[in-house]
Amino acid sequence: MTCLETGVFPSSWKHQRLVLLPKPGKPPDEPSSYRPLCMLDTAGKILERITCDRLEAYTKRPGGLSERQYGLRKGRSTIDAIEDVISTGREAIAGKRWYCGTKKYCAEVTLVVRNAFNSARWDNILAALRRLFVPEYLLRIISSYFSARVLDFTTDDGPESYEVTEGVPQGSVLGPILWNVMYDAILRLNFDGDVRIVGFTDDIAVVAVAKHLWQIEYDLNAAILQV
Repeated sequence: MTCLETGVFPSSWKHQRLVLLPKPGKPPDEPSSYRPLCMLDTAGKILERITCDRLEAYTKRPGGLSERQYGLRKGRSTIDAIEDVISTGREAIAGKRWYCGTKKYCAEVTLVVRNAFNSARWDNILAALRRLFVPEYLLRIISSYFSARVLDFTTDDGPESYEVTEGVPQGSVLGPILWNVMYDAILRLNFDGDVRIVGFTDDIAVVAVAKHLWQIEYDLNAAILQV
């Protein structure tokens, strides 16, 4: 409990060793063909788990994370996200006629954040945690968790180290919940028209329903500009 009381995440636990996992069917000479995974200190991951469990008390309460986020959460899956989208379309076309009845058009645009976890800004994460009214002692330990992180990796010329200035480590315990907290603001955007957003980690689907195709196009373009 001393680390939580002082708000200090030990420096020796903040080294992350980079391992690159090849993506199936991707060309081996392209950087995007590999998924970066961080091997982390075991003691540090225990402290991460303790911190994560306390954070969940704030993300799971009413007003915590948006119900539109289906990724990286217990009891939720891609099936739930897909069903959310499909049910919107099913309801839209359930009427009898397009122009004089209740039947409507439904369209979807999907968006994905490239290099999502590695590009998450720490100041945005901390600001999002404050909006959840996370207590100061947790903000201190997470701020310390971010500071002075070191990435160790091996090249053809030998071992090297690099100071990390943004992102959440893939393979960490805290990474998923910190990403969801930061990304939550996007899932809470208010759109004009009958538009909803469904998220699964860094993938989102913007779904629009309207009586006319021109209205669908207008609403989707406006929503994408907001996102």
